[in-house]
Amino acid sequence: MEQPLRLAMAMLALLCVTRPGEAWQRSKPIAEGLKAATLPRDFWGDAGPKFPPTELRDAIRAQQLRVLDARGQQRRLVLMALIGAQPEAANAGMWSLFLESLHNITFIGADGKEDRLSSHLVAVVMAPPNATADACQRASGHRGVRCAPMHSKFFSTNQFTWWGPAWAALSYAKISSLLAALSLGVDVLFLDSDQVFFKNPVPYFLERDGDVLVSSDACMARDDVVPEGDLPHGMPVNIGLLYIRAKPMAVRMAGNWLATLVASETRWVGQTQGWRFYDQNTFHFFFSGMNADFKDKAPKYLSANVLRADRFPNLCTGHCGCNITRLKPGAEGVKMNLTAGGTCKDDVMRSWFVFHSPCVKVHSAKLPILKNLTAMYQRLVGPIGSLSEPLRLVGGGGAAQHKLSAATGSGGKAVSVAESKRRWLRAL
Repeated sequence: MEQPLRLAMAMLALLCVTRPGEAWQRSKPIAEGLKAATLPRDFWGDAGPKFPPTELRDAIRAQQLRVLDARGQQRRLVLMALIGAQPEAANAGMWSLFLESLHNITFIGADGKEDRLSSHLVAVVMAPPNATADACQRASGHRGVRCAPMHSKFFSTNQFTWWGPAWAALSYAKISSLLAALSLGVDVLFLDSDQVFFKNPVPYFLERDGDVLVSSDACMARDDVVPEGDLPHGMPVNIGLLYIRAKPMAVRMAGNWLATLVASETRWVGQTQGWRFYDQNTFHFFFSGMNADFKDKAPKYLSANVLRADRFPNLCTGHCGCNITRLKPGAEGVKMNLTAGGTCKDDVMRSWFVFHSPCVKVHSAKLPILKNLTAMYQRLVGPIGSLSEPLRLVGGGGAAQHKLSAATGSGGKAVSVAESKRRWLRAL
């Protein structure tokens, strides 16, 4: 049963190469007291990336969603997110709000019953050695979430302070989790938990041919339809929302990404401080190298697109997102601010799939901002998920989902749960 995974990982160990590039000189120092050379040992063995824990592999299989893309091809997809061993303590309620937004994105499953995005989320618990994911499961299981541990001695503290030991290991945990799912042939939508959802983004991703779709902190116009072989230069990406299709080159990309971190740490053998990379500032290395080698043929092997800022906004692009109407790719957009009444315009909010909250220095300030955006959307646009497009599932569900969305949307006006159900039943 595990033969495909073992084969992929064995090939990966032989093929991994790194391209550190000039960014090495601009990386930041790690926290004092962290011996950099010991960090990779929790995630990287003598033969390459360590195999994912059994609990994680089982969780990925259990949570996968079988869907059809725009070409009618069957795909398996799972949502993933990282969480500390004590979710509420580490995230100050953000995790609960994040799960609630995913739970409110509903669709009709292949069995004809109501399904939710949260029921396809794997919460990867950053846990110290021998610890379980029980606390996460107790806090999240009622939303349909499956928790699985990712162990490291660097997670012995639950303090993910900037450049601290646990924070440094977070990059390894994220890439290792991605690699685990991709090696099993499962597409991954990897998410930071400091964001809330308003529409189901999965149909949007499946309509596109890009193998890798990633958000950005820049208020700039971009084309997320035509697949590209490299990420746009000068446009900062944000891997807090990252969709990757499972294909051979994607497995290699994740392996190379992890190998880049390993190489950066092992350069500092015997030192307690050093200059290091992390997941965000090394994400583009693989695409730059592949594009240099394959040039215009690069999209054939692994294509990438940066998602539109007006549909996947964050606080870096403006309090209400970014306006890129009629702009050519690469042009700077207009940051959208609150109206005199203290709200975002409803026509702007209707285009939102999600709202992310990076660029907020005080972590505790993120939660009230996201709560306010959620309440504003529900008041001015309608119920969460009511404007979602149909999701085509293997075995059916698409037509019924279209009826459900139309029934609950009511032209963007909020309706009660009872009224939503009555309209849905009339639509059947």
